[in-house]
This record gives sequence, C-alpha cells and structure tokens, in this order.
Amino acid sequence: MMPIFSSIGVFSLFDVHATDNAIVVLFFVITCVGINRIFVTIRTFQASGHCYGSPNMSQKEMHSRITETMRRSIPTVLTSSLICSTCFFLAGGVPPYVSVKMPAVEVFARHAGLAMLFDTAFYLLLMLPLFQYDARREMAGRCEVWPWYRLHSRSQDEICTMNANGSLRSPVDWFKHAIAPLIHNKWCRAGVLGMFSFTLIGSVYCTLMLEYGFDQTMAFSKSSYLSRHFENLNENLNIGPPVWFVVEGDVQWHDEKVQRKFCTLAGCDENSMGNTIRSLAFAENYPGNFLHGDVYIWLDSFLQFMHPRGTCCKDQRQQLL
Repeated sequence: MMPIFSSIGVFSLFDVHATDNAIVVLFFVITCVGINRIFVTIRTFQASGHCYGSPNMSQKEMHSRITETMRRSIPTVLTSSLICSTCFFLAGGVPPYVSVKMPAVEVFARHAGLAMLFDTAFYLLLMLPLFQYDARREMAGRCEVWPWYRLHSRSQDEICTMNANGSLRSPVDWFKHAIAPLIHNKWCRAGVLGMFSFTLIGSVYCTLMLEYGFDQTMAFSKSSYLSRHFENLNENLNIGPPVWFVVEGDVQWHDEKVQRKFCTLAGCDENSMGNTIRSLAFAENYPGNFLHGDVYIWLDSFLQFMHPRGTCCKDQRQQLL
C-alpha cells in the first residue's frame, strides 16, 4: 500500500490523477511483485541450510548467514525491479520513450513504474530489517505463527540432526514438530472451527449483498467530464444501456415487401418490427416492458436517403456523381 499511495501522491502534485480501475489493478501488480521479492529472499536464505533452533550457532555465524543472503538476493531484486519499472515507463510514454496514445494505459503504466521504484526502496528500508528479525526468530527455535512459543531442546536437537543428515523436509517437519502439537490442543481446535464457521457464514452473506455489473465511472478519473456525464445520467435520466436488435440471415433488403416489415415510415406495415419496438419504447406502465427512449432504424435513414424527392444529402450525391 505504501508504494502505491506514494506513487499516486507524486503524480497528484503534477495534476495527473489515476482512474479508479487503475488503482485497483495497481494493488494486485505491486502485491504480486512484493510477494515474489519476499519469496526470493527467504528461498535464498533456506538454500544454505535450515537452522531451526540451532543451539550451538554463534552470533558471528548468524550474522554471516544473513549477510550472505543479502549479498545474493539484493542484486536479483534490484535487477528485476529496474526491468519491470522500465517496461512500465515504456508503455506510459515517459520521455524519451514513445507514447502509445492511450490515456488509460499511459496513466496506469506511469503509476505502476513509479510504484515499482518506491516498492524497491521500501523493500530495502523495511523488509530487509524485518527479514533479519524473522531469521533470528527462526534460529532461536521460535514458532512462526506464534513467535512466543519456543521449541523444546529435544525438538531443536532432532531438527538440527535431520538437517545435518539431509533428511529435513521443510516445511513438513516444521509443521510436524512445531505447528501440529499446537493445533491438537482442544481449545485451539475449537477456535479454528469457530473462526472457519464465522468466515464461511460472513462470506455467504456478503456474496448475497454484491451488486452485479460494472460501474462505468470507474474507467475515468473523478475530474473527467465523462464521470460527471455518467453521474448526471444515473441521477436525472434513470436510463439503462443502449440496446441493439440485429437481424441475421440472408435478407433481401431491396424487396419492398421485406422493407415494409422493418421500416417505420409512411406506407410501412403497422406491425412491422420497427413500429413494434417504437410502440414499446414510448409505452408507459406496460407490464414486462423495459424499453424506453428513442428508436433509430437504419432502414428508415436508408429509404429517406434513396428517395428521389428527398433533400437529405442531395448536394453531396451530385458532387460524387
């Protein structure tokens, strides 16, 4: 959250505002990158051997392992961050890169590129100190889920022996020796069951409260005139999305009988498709009718254009001829 809010704040100083849907996607992108960095650091630390509660490990050896992990993981993190940030800036059209001429993509890409740089800085300043604390917690034999719980000396010696023999299967054995005894407690099992039931009931209830559809205003910033346009439509006009009726198949549109079945001009059938839709659109309090508004039939415009006495576009037709 900190890199995203920092990126939004910097661009807000220059009056560049991100759209609502761009902010949502930013959280997913930066979160995935942050999780990947944590995975790289922890995996590098575990690759040199597990030391769950090593009683004979000195402070010097502990610092040496942490330093070696930093030396191997930080270059990978910095390289991947610069590559990702450069790719986002390429899509965002940041000078000297070429713009893609898509405002929504440009705004999102610029925010994501800057957020990636902020995320790298926060990783070096905040996550690495937290990793050192977590590494010392692990070496002290304290549980990850409940750090106040410490393994017995017998369990620590057993894990260290398995680590030395190469038979330690982390995190399987870690759960076997540390987590499983804690979960088998009857009070802990009751708490887990209660928490699961509460979460399940709450999720089902919240699912029933969800509204279907996508808010069109999320595609624009709050300062965009289109946002105000859609808000005025929702508040004042109370209308839905436009509806198109498409006639498929091989229709002989040049046949006058076929034309009279679809058009709404004088001489057309009273029960033609166009007249039926128009009567529904202008009807009031018709049960089961959700149509309302203007109706446009392309065949009407075509017939008016082709009429010999019509005035529509006659000058343009003469010029083209």
